[in-house]
Amino acid sequence: MFIFLMLTGLICTYVSSHPIVLMHGILSNHNELLAARDWFSSHTASPVHAIEIGNGILDSLRPMSWQVQQLCATIKAYPELAEGFHFVGISQGGLLGRCYVEYCTDGPPVYTLLTMGTPHAGVFLLPSFPKIYSEFHQSTLSYAGYWKDPYQYDNYLQNSTFLPALNGEHKYIPKRLLMLKNLVLVWSEGDNVITPVSLNFTNPVLWRSCLSTNHHNI
Repeated sequence: MFIFLMLTGLICTYVSSHPIVLMHGILSNHNELLAARDWFSSHTASPVHAIEIGNGILDSLRPMSWQVQQLCATIKAYPELAEGFHFVGISQGGLLGRCYVEYCTDGPPVYTLLTMGTPHAGVFLLPSFPKIYSEFHQSTLSYAGYWKDPYQYDNYLQNSTFLPALNGEHKYIPKRLLMLKNLVLVWSEGDNVITPVSLNFTNPVLWRSCLSTNHHNI
């Protein structure tokens, strides 16, 4: 409850009249965000939208590039978001939020990006999965795009189709996060999905963005 109170305060501090968009994580859908939607609705003056891409659960496993395209189209289809909004992303939804800010340049602006339990620096579990960077897996599974195997780092840089570009590990350095009014990263030491939990926020691109953005690490 303390975290939600703090998040509400941060959002209300900046242009509270703008809507809030909630984006679920992997193997989830908008129905699992209805309680959060109702909570934000009762504590802010902002309209709150819990959205999903396609059918939610199954499509949350589709490649991240496809999901980003669908997210951009979905948000642009909401007339009430045309003047800008605050984005709250849960887990994989936080990565999609970053992608929206970075790549959906013709969509409504985001004022606050708030991520909760998001693997900004990737995910990895032992044993190593040698074929995760194959063309098949990269074009089929969302998490393959942000699987960061330290034992296959060169393979990751060369063949991962998602995270290296988003994190500026190639020549292009993402810069549009600097346009945010607020960047809020929420993580928990009790996280048993993202290990180590520091992968929630250990990301040079995010920390560079903090230099000119109101940043909060909770």
